[in-house]
Amino acid sequence: MKNKMCEQLERLLAELPYGDGLLYARDILKDEWTEQTEQVAQALYNHESFDLSVLGENSPTGEFEYCNEALCEWIRTAKTRRVAAMVCRIVLDNEFNKVVGENQALQDYYAENVHPNGSVNWQQVDACEAFIQRTLKGMDEVARHYEEARKWGLEGESLHVVDMVWGWAPHVFEEDTVATGREILEVANQCQPDKLTIRSDAGARVYIDKVMQQVQQIAEKHDVDIDITDVYSLTTGYLRDWLMAKYWGNQRKEDEEW
Repeated sequence: MKNKMCEQLERLLAELPYGDGLLYARDILKDEWTEQTEQVAQALYNHESFDLSVLGENSPTGEFEYCNEALCEWIRTAKTRRVAAMVCRIVLDNEFNKVVGENQALQDYYAENVHPNGSVNWQQVDACEAFIQRTLKGMDEVARHYEEARKWGLEGESLHVVDMVWGWAPHVFEEDTVATGREILEVANQCQPDKLTIRSDAGARVYIDKVMQQVQQIAEKHDVDIDITDVYSLTTGYLRDWLMAKYWGNQRKEDEEW
C-alpha cells in the first residue's frame, strides 16, 4: 500500500476540482482506504508538512524547503503531477513564512510574483504544471538573491534594509545601495531607545522622524534616490514600517496612520 500512496492521492485530486477529493478519501477509495492515506490527504489539503517517506520507496526525505534538492527534483519529475504540485505548494508556504515579518520586499515579491492569483484547480494537470514551473522559478530567484547577498556580507536585518532601499527584491546589488543600507541600519540602532524606556506612540513618532531625516542625508551622500516625503514610495513605506516594528520590539501597530 505504501508504494500506491501517490497514485491514491493523484486519484483523489483528479476526482473533484480544487483538491476537494482529498476530503472524501474514504468514499472515493473505498476498500483501498487507509487511515494513513486520509492523514496525508488532509495534510495536502491544508498545505501542511508530513513525513515524505510515506509517498513511496523512491520518495525524497527531509524538510519541505527549497534547499531540499532531492525534494525539488522529485517535484520536477514525479509522474503524479497533481500530488507534486500540492507538495510544491507546501514548500512555497514554508519559504514564504520565512520572510513574513522579516523582509517586506521579499514578502511582497512572493505575494505578487510567486503565489498563485486565486485558487489553483488541482484537478487540472496543466494548471498544476504551470503552478510548479512558476513556483520553482520564483523560489530559485529568492535563493539566488540570498546567495548574492552573502557575497556582500548581508543577511537578516542588513539584507532587509538594503532590499528596502531598492524598494523591491530580488535585485542587483550595488556599492552605493549596500553602503546606504548599512548606514541606515547603523543609525536606526544608534537612535533606538534602550530596553528600559517606556514605549509610546509619541516616542515612536520621534524615533521614526529622527531616523528618517538621517536616511535622507545618507541617501544624498551616496546619490541614492530616496525621497522621505514621497508617501507613494515603497522604500519610504518599507522603512517607516520597519522602524515602527523596531521601536516596538517587532510588536506591529497596524492601526497607526502616518
